[in-house]
Amino acid sequence: MGKKILDSKALYIFLSLIIAIGLWVYVRTVENPDKEKTIFSIPVTFEGEDTLEANGLLISEGSDQTVTLRVKGPIATLQKLTAETITIRVSVSTIGTAGDYSKTYDIVWPSGVSSSDISVLDRTLTQIDFTVSKLTSRTIDVQGEFVGNPAKGYLVDEITISPSTIEITGAETLVSQVDHALVTVSGDNVTDSISKEMGFTLIGVDGQPLSSETSSKITCNTDTVLVSVPILKTKDIPLKIDFLAGGGATEDNISYTIEPETITVSGDASALDPLSELVLGTIDLSTVIDNETFTFPINLTEELNNVSNITQATVTVTIEGLASSTFDVSDISFINVPDGLTATSVTQSVQVVVRGTEEALGTVSDYNIRLVADLSSVSHAEGQYTVPVTVYLDSDSDVGVVGDDYKIVVSLTG
Repeated sequence: MGKKILDSKALYIFLSLIIAIGLWVYVRTVENPDKEKTIFSIPVTFEGEDTLEANGLLISEGSDQTVTLRVKGPIATLQKLTAETITIRVSVSTIGTAGDYSKTYDIVWPSGVSSSDISVLDRTLTQIDFTVSKLTSRTIDVQGEFVGNPAKGYLVDEITISPSTIEITGAETLVSQVDHALVTVSGDNVTDSISKEMGFTLIGVDGQPLSSETSSKITCNTDTVLVSVPILKTKDIPLKIDFLAGGGATEDNISYTIEPETITVSGDASALDPLSELVLGTIDLSTVIDNETFTFPINLTEELNNVSNITQATVTVTIEGLASSTFDVSDISFINVPDGLTATSVTQSVQVVVRGTEEALGTVSDYNIRLVADLSSVSHAEGQYTVPVTVYLDSDSDVGVVGDDYKIVVSLTG
């Protein structure tokens, strides 16, 4: 008896469930009462933008609008309506000139939904206002900046960017606002060079970055560029000068200054580390009378950079602790006299300056000095010629001839 009661109860529950489902299906499919629904922020779609572009035009303002609809219809139909399934369509294919436009739009319902099933009760926009502008392109420079600090003893060298220019396309009114593109590289205590693909920011003619809204309406022919930032080691390098003993003077008999004493040089560590000094050149002390100033270019190898940007150095040399005497020398001879000609010196004597210690100078007389003129470069014709002479001093090594600009006039006769 109890089992029959339980079986009957289960049957009643099952039948009740079937009846409830049937009633629900009936209400949904047969009765299906109308309800209201609001669909928010449906994007506006412009049809025919490819035709605009072919005519050198584009929508510069108003392309990002949305429409909110309040509609009424059967519940089953309303469930199919969302901002993703409804299209707000504006046709722009007939527009041929730039200007401001206001156009009606079509509401395209999703597949399976008929416009006769839906009543539009309200809408936020009845017309779509937008601006069509002339499409233009420009080439702009890409510039780079480093924000941060290199490590101590390093510097940031000139940034290179490839490509160095990009092409931007958009509404003429927007493109004209752009001055250049800027790549910003940042880092602190950097010791290694940087090379990587990076994005850039469009900078306006006022020097400020364009707003994201404006930038989004400008198309660039590339989104990234290759940026190279050389990080170079720096070093202060002393300048040095070599001296050639002469004119009775050695490096022990002089004082000198070099201005500047050092320069700052940058470069790769492999090229910079071995460099301990920079030799400017050689000064022949026989050319220094008492006090002379010389100018030397500061030359570096291609691997190094002159950070100080000082291109020449001044060396001042002063002779100290030596005396000099002038001798009238008349012992003149010739070598390499042209065949068939006879050479005689029109110049009777030449004043020659000899320098050394007082004691050493006391051993020198004009008889110890002779002049030799080399005539190998003289024309093979009669006449008078000015030629240089080499001065020979047959005396103690502690003295020497000062200067090298000694000349005579020679006469060649047949």
